[in-house]
Amino acid sequence: MAVNDVSFQIMEGEILGMIGPNGAGKTTVFNLISGFLKPDAGLVRFRDEVITGLRPDQISHKGLGRTFQIPQVFAKFSLLQNVMVGCFARTYVRSLAKRNAERILKAMGLFNKAEILAKKINLIDRKRLELAKAMSIEPQLILMDELMAGLTPTEIKEALVLVDQIRSSGVTIILIEHVMDVVMSVSDRVIVLHHGSKISEGSPEAVCKDKVVIDAYLGEEEPLCWR
Repeated sequence: MAVNDVSFQIMEGEILGMIGPNGAGKTTVFNLISGFLKPDAGLVRFRDEVITGLRPDQISHKGLGRTFQIPQVFAKFSLLQNVMVGCFARTYVRSLAKRNAERILKAMGLFNKAEILAKKINLIDRKRLELAKAMSIEPQLILMDELMAGLTPTEIKEALVLVDQIRSSGVTIILIEHVMDVVMSVSDRVIVLHHGSKISEGSPEAVCKDKVVIDAYLGEEEPLCWR
């Protein structure tokens, strides 16, 4: 069983961190929320509306975006075209979609590479492009799946600036990460999954001190767990 009776809420404007060992069910939770999988039982509600069973495109039109651990770019499209695809979810006017895409690329630090093909950019820029694509649908909530994976410490700092920008714009965030100092520094609350079940939920400080979490995932109480 990939996900077993996992229940949680996220409040508007919050950053919720989701952690746990590999195979704990974190990405499966994202797939259930965003419509890539249909749950066998239970409901997914978004802004008081049941979205269980809707297609991913239907869910994204409601204002729920996501990124993927392995960036899912349109490799043969330019960066501008990649972002314009999502902008067409909100407008059929090409000139407006282009302006919106350019604005998002500027915010993500990619405007000077707008005409480059996505297959030619490096990992950090692919991560930036993932965020830009997620922002292109004008989301109210973004699911970020290991945005920091594979990045250098300097690149992680740059990515954190983007996360802060997105939150400041009013977007709510659920963040899956294995980089613990990232999770603990940006999250308002943290939930922990293990073997498909939720084993802990609370403030970053409380979760780091939870013996169940230490035994299942952290291994030991690390100073980086405290903000």
